[in-house]
Amino acid sequence: MIVQMMAFKPFAILLPVASSWHSLTTDHTGDGNGYFMPVNASIQPSAFYVDTVRGLYGGSTYEFAARIINVILSSTYNNNAIQPNLTFTISRTDGPILQTYNSGNIPSTASQQWNQYGFFFTAPPGVNDIFLRMVNNAPGGCGNDLALDDITFRDCGPQLTPVVTGFNTTTLNLCENIAANYPLSCTVSAGFINPVFQCQIRFNNGVWTDVAGANSSSYNLNILAGAPTGGYEYRLAVEEGNFGTLQCRISSSPILHNINVS
Repeated sequence: MIVQMMAFKPFAILLPVASSWHSLTTDHTGDGNGYFMPVNASIQPSAFYVDTVRGLYGGSTYEFAARIINVILSSTYNNNAIQPNLTFTISRTDGPILQTYNSGNIPSTASQQWNQYGFFFTAPPGVNDIFLRMVNNAPGGCGNDLALDDITFRDCGPQLTPVVTGFNTTTLNLCENIAANYPLSCTVSAGFINPVFQCQIRFNNGVWTDVAGANSSSYNLNILAGAPTGGYEYRLAVEEGNFGTLQCRISSSPILHNINVS
């Protein structure tokens, strides 16, 4: 997963007329120790967020989005304040624009309302590095004041639903010194064009490691008598096209089997 975030610690936003703005003392999640980015837009439209993302994989889909709030109260200027209007842009590092999204006017509200704005983008073949931009389209003046939270660029893939086949569960509890066999499977929804699979295991919350030869969406779990007691977790990792780019990989929630002391 690729996530780029920029934010500042919450504070009470004040103006000469304090009742003109919302007073933001938390981020959009309600966390008083969280962070967000306040923007008093410039008179002339311009970019106020620029970042670079590297290591994309052609054919993979990503989301570029942010939580945004218009900090001007709807009662200010008889509800005629200038409304923020943003364009999200993804471009190649050598210049050409690949995709854009416009938020439209973000209206004033009587109470604080954070909303998510953004879009999905599929990286063309051969495009590994990109520029992200958020551009202010509206003029400055009476209004066009906003705050942003969770400025995010992340990979999007299929939904992964693991299960112990025939048991409709993701947790097994077994006694020690008992041999057993359980088929594991993972339903993979649409989302990748050419997905590749790798089953992974970890023991007692250790490091995830690949299971040699387990390269499909199903896995036959053989539990040997005498296996050490503890918690064993299995998950399916999925990637588009090959299995060497960590940024483009997604993983299912784990299936857990506990071997308990008798």
